[in-house]
Amino acid sequence: MSGEKIIFPKGRQIVLGVSGGIAAYKACDLLGKDFGVGRFPETAKIVNEVLSLSKAELFLEGKRVLVTAGGTREEIDPVRYIGNKSSGRQGLAIAYEALRSGAEVTVIAGHTDPFELEGVEVIKVNTALEMMSAVEGEFHKNDALVMTAAVADARPTSSAATKIKKSELETINLTANPDILGKFAESKRSNQVIVGFAAETERDLIQAGLEKLISKGADLLYVNDVSGGAIFGQNETSGSLIGLGIEPINFNNVSKHEVAKTIVIQMAKKLEKVNG
Repeated sequence: MSGEKIIFPKGRQIVLGVSGGIAAYKACDLLGKDFGVGRFPETAKIVNEVLSLSKAELFLEGKRVLVTAGGTREEIDPVRYIGNKSSGRQGLAIAYEALRSGAEVTVIAGHTDPFELEGVEVIKVNTALEMMSAVEGEFHKNDALVMTAAVADARPTSSAATKIKKSELETINLTANPDILGKFAESKRSNQVIVGFAAETERDLIQAGLEKLISKGADLLYVNDVSGGAIFGQNETSGSLIGLGIEPINFNNVSKHEVAKTIVIQMAKKLEKVNG
């Protein structure tokens, strides 16, 4: 969604616009798109959101939550890099919902859509190694780590100081990046909770997610359905939240804020359990 800036004002609830109507048509026309969000939501939806504020519980009060968001970029030369399509929207939504629930929140942000997130410490990084170093510096201070960042699996073994000629790009030697989620899941304290994310195109998302949950050692894992790349840069997502001891929670084309709320609630339950 080029031209947008995601704003998460502290102490305010976000009510997302909806598709349809003249406003949405105009918004799409301005952005040069065939479809989009621009129409003011129904009054009933706004009223329900306002009423929900009075019921909101500060169930993460006194807790610290570390969230990674966005994609990493691994430099090939001064012009080119290895990257991905991550916008960081899901991670930022989780940070916002954790903040609303009373937590002290730190975001380690790779490359994301432009955003404003009041009341949150933001640490900017570029590469996978920078992200690992930032997590290493913050992890011990936090009760929970939510790894939504899309970290590159590999990086060029060496980065060229000058632009590589096209004829020399046939082979780029790669070095595997560290498994950040696995590393910190292995070293976490018994009273810490780790939430992982996985992007899959498998037909059986839950099975693929369970295998990754177990192999990584996370407490919870949200597995994104990224078939066709439909979720990147969008406000909606599809996938499943899984964890040992809970039934899978499935989402089909719902807002990333709805997913974020569910993840934060389940994370809080895990924290309550491990902290007795």
